[in-house]
Amino acid sequence: MYIQELWRYPVKSLAGEPLQEVELTRHGLLGDRVVHGRDACGRVVTARTKPHLLGLHGTWDAIHREPLIDGHPWHWPAAAEAVRRAAGASAYLFRIEVAQVRGRCVMTTYDPDTQEQDLSVLRRLVEEFDGRMALDCAVIQSGRLTVGAPVALL
Repeated sequence: MYIQELWRYPVKSLAGEPLQEVELTRHGLLGDRVVHGRDACGRVVTARTKPHLLGLHGTWDAIHREPLIDGHPWHWPAAAEAVRRAAGASAYLFRIEVAQVRGRCVMTTYDPDTQEQDLSVLRRLVEEFDGRMALDCAVIQSGRLTVGAPVALL
């Protein structure tokens, strides 16, 4: 078994970025989901309820070690305004340092370019891996991940 694709999502629920290689830390992929959106009540805003968020693109600025939203630093007014247009006037961004463990997310079945759902992603996990593949796995050893590298499931 080999790594076929690597994707990073620096801002939760925004379209992510394909990678050829990435650093894996004990908390996950470096730069993955470090900024989230919240609504006026403090609840996390996701593309599950605000699908227009997928029309924005999150990337990782490795030099400044911060997410970009459509090419702008996440804390700039242009980025905040784009998120409000997609998620509502009360939406705002916040940065977290350590991601919380969560269950499998159905958003992995949505194409960020078309916002169309493809349930075959989850069906493939069941058919090809007997349903034993999961998101948010624990990292046993930090290191560099590269597309094409061999992988062993433990």
